[in-house]
Amino acid sequence: MRRGGVDRYAFVQWSAVFGIGLLMGGWIACTRGDPQRGAALFQTRCAHCHTIGRGRKRAPDLRGVTRRWSRKMLRAWLNDPDRIYRQMGQRPLHEDFPPMPRTVLTPQEIEDLIVFLEASDAQHQ
Repeated sequence: MRRGGVDRYAFVQWSAVFGIGLLMGGWIACTRGDPQRGAALFQTRCAHCHTIGRGRKRAPDLRGVTRRWSRKMLRAWLNDPDRIYRQMGQRPLHEDFPPMPRTVLTPQEIEDLIVFLEASDAQHQ
């Protein structure tokens, strides 16, 4: 319906699309992850607690993590672990490990880490 030269329906549609785009902008804007950048990030941000294929350290060994968890769940873990703990109703999920701290990673860094973990799991099938 046009009123005053503005099609309200089109305006509402455009506003909704624009709003969703702003909310998802970080994920839309990032490119496919880079495993080399992910490996470097893992060494500087994750390796003090996690290993890949070397057993438990202060946190779980991440070998096979991409076969156990979806990309969506891995993104959620890396973006906001407290949200996952709230959803699961338990913090930490395993008594043997301390809770995962919230990391400050960009959407691109999260994609880089996930691609690195996928590449690592592919090597150890």
